[in-house]
Amino acid sequence: MSAIHRLCLGFTSLLLTFSALAQSPPPLPDPDLQLRSPGTVYASVVLADGSMIVGGAFDEINGVPRANLAKLNADGSVNLAWHPSVDGVVNVLVADAGGHVFAGGDFQSVDGLNRMSLAKLSGTGAGAVDPDWQANANGPIRAMAMSGSGHLYVTGIFDTLGGQARQEIAKVSAAGTGTVDPDWTPSIDGLPIALVIDANGDVFVAGLFESVNDVERSLVAKLSGAGAGALDLAWNPALEGNYVQSMALGPAGSLVLAGDFWTTDGSASSYLVRLSDTGAVVSGWSPAPDGLVTDVEVDINGDVFVTGDFSTIGGQPRSQVAKLSASSGAAVGGWNAVVDVPIRILASDASGNVLIGSASGADAPNHPAWGVLSGSDGDLLMQAQALIAGWVSSIVTQADGSSIVAGRFDLANQVLRGNILRLHADGTLDPDWDPAIDGAVNTLALDASGAVYVGGDFASVDGQARERLAKLSVSGALDPVWKPQANGSVRALAVDAAGQVFAAGLFDSIGGVSRASLAKLSATGAGAVDPGWNPAPDSPVTALAADTSGNVYAGGWFSSIGGQNRNYLAKLSGSGVGAADPTWNPDPDNFVNALLLDGNGQLYVGGSFWSLGGQARNGIARLATTGTGVADALWNPDADQEVRSLALDAQGALLAGGSFTQIGGQARQQLARLSTSGSGQADPDWNPQADRAVDAIALGGNAQILVGGRFANIGASKRFGLAALPGGAPFDDVIFRNGFETGDHRLVP
Repeated sequence: MSAIHRLCLGFTSLLLTFSALAQSPPPLPDPDLQLRSPGTVYASVVLADGSMIVGGAFDEINGVPRANLAKLNADGSVNLAWHPSVDGVVNVLVADAGGHVFAGGDFQSVDGLNRMSLAKLSGTGAGAVDPDWQANANGPIRAMAMSGSGHLYVTGIFDTLGGQARQEIAKVSAAGTGTVDPDWTPSIDGLPIALVIDANGDVFVAGLFESVNDVERSLVAKLSGAGAGALDLAWNPALEGNYVQSMALGPAGSLVLAGDFWTTDGSASSYLVRLSDTGAVVSGWSPAPDGLVTDVEVDINGDVFVTGDFSTIGGQPRSQVAKLSASSGAAVGGWNAVVDVPIRILASDASGNVLIGSASGADAPNHPAWGVLSGSDGDLLMQAQALIAGWVSSIVTQADGSSIVAGRFDLANQVLRGNILRLHADGTLDPDWDPAIDGAVNTLALDASGAVYVGGDFASVDGQARERLAKLSVSGALDPVWKPQANGSVRALAVDAAGQVFAAGLFDSIGGVSRASLAKLSATGAGAVDPGWNPAPDSPVTALAADTSGNVYAGGWFSSIGGQNRNYLAKLSGSGVGAADPTWNPDPDNFVNALLLDGNGQLYVGGSFWSLGGQARNGIARLATTGTGVADALWNPDADQEVRSLALDAQGALLAGGSFTQIGGQARQQLARLSTSGSGQADPDWNPQADRAVDAIALGGNAQILVGGRFANIGASKRFGLAALPGGAPFDDVIFRNGFETGDHRLVP
């Protein structure tokens, strides 16, 4: 073998080695938990062959990966061939006579093609996106209807569609490029929510509005589907109420409306009414529900299916769902579906069965997200479970090496966990530590005794009222007394050396006391608010850190706090009134998301800023905690995007997470290990890339690094929102630290 061949083989081997290092180290075997939450099906449409398209917010349906859109065969199984991928929520679906499927919602692309909130797909094959049809909208689509003449009518929250100025309602060709009708321009002064088209091509629009085409119309109106979309002046039911949420066409041109209203043309008609083709109330049709009706569907026989928050309707006890007679509105005997979570009616099929959607909560995460109820007796004929990825927002580690992990999830590998769980030091799930929190957890903090303080967007813990704040024992038991309710989201918590609890977020009262975004609470008793400590920031606080000298560092969105003008970052006294330090003022030029004290008088700061502490600093900086808070003149990792989380590892290196792609002089996807000396270079050998943002980092048991966020892949391995990574070597001990990373290192034969 020649020297040249040996050199080439050696160089190839070297390249392969560096390719392997590009995503190293891989995550540890545990934890390997699929953190999941129930997905939601918002829309469904039945195709001519009996198959069904479903859309909503999910990434898996019946165990098959699907991004917010799926096709089910006539027997309810997932069609494996049809697999378009939508990058956002699908709110509504319709199909045309040719079997094309139109999807509307809040998304930006389908199968990688630019499709803003609207897309046309084939209903067969793989579900290919129509390459020509591009009626893009600049806001979410909420309702659609297809006319017999091949036009698609859409409503939503937009002011341009297909390149034309259109305010929340438009008419689009279902063929070609999806051209917007240049003449059809009705004007609605509020929010249209529901839309249907009758056999004559007339368009009924309902929602929350008071006038159409500058003519008074309350909650519902009839428009011509042709020309300029003229308002039918004779058709005027004169509803009084808050809104119409759903409507459906019935026999003989009738229209059934559901929503929060109480009179129609002067007649009492709370929540549900049937109108004739002239807009008059149909006499004798009087279901009289005792609560809100949210959805209505009329089947092929003219019978009416409804869902809502009622317990009696049509003269019979019916909980949340009922079938009503087409002629009288009486509840149909023998039809009494039993549901245990709120549902929506999405469509009906040619046999008179109804398609339903639901989103289960923490109390029933395994409940089906989609199903078909028999039109004859209400039995569940088929069902599908939809799931969506959970995420991790905060991680803290207890004295015994166990770690508390919190965020938004209901399942961990099919084990029920209500937005919080504990890992043993070896990374395995603690089977006994199981407080159930009914909403997202944003932040955690520990006190010296090991008690866990929890903040977020929840309303209860273990069935007990706890508005956005709670205290748990080391074993996970809810403190029965500590109850400083907050009236808005809690985003950050810190406990100082004296055991006092600081809470920050988007609230304006806490513990029954007026406090704007920041408060000091007692760690004992009911968690009383300190009566004097009130820095009163003028905008939310989203990051906190407390030092051992009685100071509290606050970061967020504010421009004044503690009686001083302070942009986004301040040092406050932890006692007295919470005055801002009169000298310390790093003055970042944009939001601060993360704060970390290193115990040596330095503060690491992460966020979305470009300058801080008198220096140009992108997303990350190190500040002195004394004096004016100047930034370290040399340490400058220079992140290209937002830094959201910070921690120190067992070797004293700084771990940074966020949404960046470059930091510390290296390409790094969302996560990096940085030297705390010199300029803050990234460890060249530690590069476990994440496919989505990293929102939480903590040093776990056995010196492992726990990371959390919204990722599904990290270190070239599947991990859903949570992973443990091995740490790196001390920076001074890494061999060839600069090899092929910096400087001039040429291969010489």
